[in-house]
Amino acid sequence: MNAPNGMPVVVGVNGSPSSWRAVRWATEEAVRRHRPLRLVHACRLDLPGFSRHATGGSTYYDRILRQGRTYLRAAADAVEEVAPGLAVVTDLREGPAEAVLIAESASAELLVLGGVDAGRVSTLVVGSVSIALGAHARCPVVFVPPRPTGTPTGPVVVGVVGAPNDDAVLRFAFDTAAGLGTGLVAVHSWRDADVAPLWAVPAWLIDWAGVRRTERRLVAERLAGWCQDYPDVDVRTTVVRGSPAVALTRAARRARLLVVGSRGRGDVAATLLGSVSRSVLHHADCPVAVVPARSIHSPGLVRSANYNDEGER
Repeated sequence: MNAPNGMPVVVGVNGSPSSWRAVRWATEEAVRRHRPLRLVHACRLDLPGFSRHATGGSTYYDRILRQGRTYLRAAADAVEEVAPGLAVVTDLREGPAEAVLIAESASAELLVLGGVDAGRVSTLVVGSVSIALGAHARCPVVFVPPRPTGTPTGPVVVGVVGAPNDDAVLRFAFDTAAGLGTGLVAVHSWRDADVAPLWAVPAWLIDWAGVRRTERRLVAERLAGWCQDYPDVDVRTTVVRGSPAVALTRAARRARLLVVGSRGRGDVAATLLGSVSRSVLHHADCPVAVVPARSIHSPGLVRSANYNDEGER
């Protein structure tokens, strides 16, 4: 297989079972997208309480680096078994996982991470790290659950807010569905509290059937252009009254991928991510893609940028 050109699919490697699942998922995605695969391990050499003197010279540091190289070598061997000839680069980086991976996202087409394993604390993705990546990453981030139970041939499910910020999320979702040759389920939910303040009457007098029709029309308008651009993608719409996290999790039970959006960066963005995306990251049965509202590159399947091997709602 010839080495593909373009921005790589980057996957974080830390030796955990969920990390190996993420490597497998990222490998298949890199092959599908015709992109190189970049395996990255981040190690902390500046942990509080440790010093070279206290740990007997460089022994502690050598052990940490050796362990990281072992993880990367094992991951590269696993990739070779699944996709012989795929262009693979391994990189051992020093620093906090979130800082290293956010920096990687600036030159990646896609960033793939494993979720938290039951019964142990993952050194790659814990609450604060996943929140930071979802809010600050410059490219879409896919979180692969420890034991995915989604349907491999299922649809792509996407959360639709009904705002301009949907564009990046819908582009990624439609691109993915088209590339996989599968259908797409667009999910939009609304709650009484979202619309009641807009009405100058008590909530019990509101025409909720009319509100439901308005919400359906909103979603139809947001999807119209994308359906025209992707005529081969079978699109179904689900509009429900209730919690968006619950609606998305239920819709994704038999999904191949769940796609949600991140509104931006910073403390406010992290809070917004936590409200819905954090819930689906913990409860979804399938991989979850968090797509930033403002990306440095458009998340599509075809790119022309060259990559140097040296180197919500």
